Amino acid sequence: MSDRSNRVPDIVLTVVFCVLFAVGSFCDRDISLALYTPGSIPNLIISTVGQYTFFSAFVFFAGVLARQAAVCETITEKRRLLYKILCGYLALSTAVIGSTAELHYECIGAFFPGLDFSLLFIFLFALIFMYPLFFMGYAVGPRSFDKTLVTRLIKILIYIAVGASLVGVLKEVIFRPRFRVTLAGYEDITFTPWYMPLNNARELIEKYGFNKNELQSLPSGHSLMGIAHIYIFPALSWVFPKLKDKGKLLWVVGLIYGLAVIASRLLLGAHHLSDVSAGALLSILLGIFILKTPAKADRFIGKPKDQAI
Repeated sequence: MSDRSNRVPDIVLTVVFCVLFAVGSFCDRDISLALYTPGSIPNLIISTVGQYTFFSAFVFFAGVLARQAAVCETITEKRRLLYKILCGYLALSTAVIGSTAELHYECIGAFFPGLDFSLLFIFLFALIFMYPLFFMGYAVGPRSFDKTLVTRLIKILIYIAVGASLVGVLKEVIFRPRFRVTLAGYEDITFTPWYMPLNNARELIEKYGFNKNELQSLPSGHSLMGIAHIYIFPALSWVFPKLKDKGKLLWVVGLIYGLAVIASRLLLGAHHLSDVSAGALLSILLGIFILKTPAKADRFIGKPKDQAI
């Protein structure tokens, strides 16, 4: 889908998730009780893979952008090199951040309870399982410069970075117990509606000695990352010629994929309906604001030679 494509699907999804958020506001606890399936391996896998593809997309598209910098003739050789180094650095940083999230006790760490992954292990995981996608993106990226593609790539990278950062910030200021925690028997931790966040979260963390992540249910980061694939998957059609006319199909696949990730979080008791709805809404609103807003990349790539002064 192009930047100026019909926004009806985004608007429809926004309405749907607003309705689900409202339903969750009144029925979160009952819905979670009905769906809770603790320790489900299939759901753990879906949850883990959904997060992996989100961060990996950044690494891959950064590689494609680096290729565009390499073939751009309107910038100097030094500037070309600088852009390639910058893309490589951003890709590596994201790979490490993504690997840290992947090895978290809610994802891969769930299969290895009690194992604390070291920084070295995280870095090696990033180098082996994520960072190679940068070189893949560089290898398959178009050999001719495309200003429209560069603009789109910059915007998709900003979208992914802002989405991940926003969730992290919100989780540091809004404390709500995950559903599974409310069933664990802690005297001071019971079901809490999203509009009544905990005011004594840090005291509870110190008292019971668990990870603060257990009290950071709102919004769902996995939900934001899952629904982000309605933009990430269609973006593959910018790079691969065989997918050029498959934007709508990729959007549908991205939606199904995102809904599967959302469902996995509900079934695992990691979030309530209002949590995942809030995450999905944030993802869509960021997509509309960042990806569907016209922008120019001239400030980064310069003017074509025939327009240079």
